[in-house]
Amino acid sequence: MINTEETNNENYLKNPNNRCYHCKSELYTKLKIVSAQLGIKNVINGTNLDDLGDYRPGLQAADENMVISPLKEAKFTKQDVRELAKHLELEAWGKPSSPCLSSRVPYGQEITMKKLAMIEQAENFLKDFGIRELRVRHFGSMAGIEVKEDDKLIVDENFNSIQKKFNEIGFNEVIVSNFKSGNLNLVINVRAEN
Repeated sequence: MINTEETNNENYLKNPNNRCYHCKSELYTKLKIVSAQLGIKNVINGTNLDDLGDYRPGLQAADENMVISPLKEAKFTKQDVRELAKHLELEAWGKPSSPCLSSRVPYGQEITMKKLAMIEQAENFLKDFGIRELRVRHFGSMAGIEVKEDDKLIVDENFNSIQKKFNEIGFNEVIVSNFKSGNLNLVINVRAEN
């Protein structure tokens, strides 16, 4: 286990649309030091083919640091990874994707430890209802809950207690919408197309 210091980097905290580049640069720089100390030849990551279909500035940091992506090279998708993990009887084979909490804060809005803690508390509270795949987006005093269509009923049935808890966490308003991984990247993709 290593300690990274991306939260001391202004380029990360300002939350530009390449925030992940700054975070992954920090991680890979530290991993290269550890690998050299331990005599480990290569640093690898879990990038797979599906990751190439979304905006991922961290991939540039991986390239710059000569990080190897064996799943990508083997042309594995997320589904392939899950199927292999299930075949190998790994407990986490069906675990939903869980990108970093910073991805819940819209680009251009500063990343703070308080915001990340609010998001984590809110998501953990929702998971206690049995919702497995979700995101809580931090829009200042408003929380955006994103869940799959099947889980909207759970949110609706428990909305009063959810709103109360979210108010305690620091959100004044709560909205519910459809879950979509990488939702905040859609703005970047639209800009790139125009």
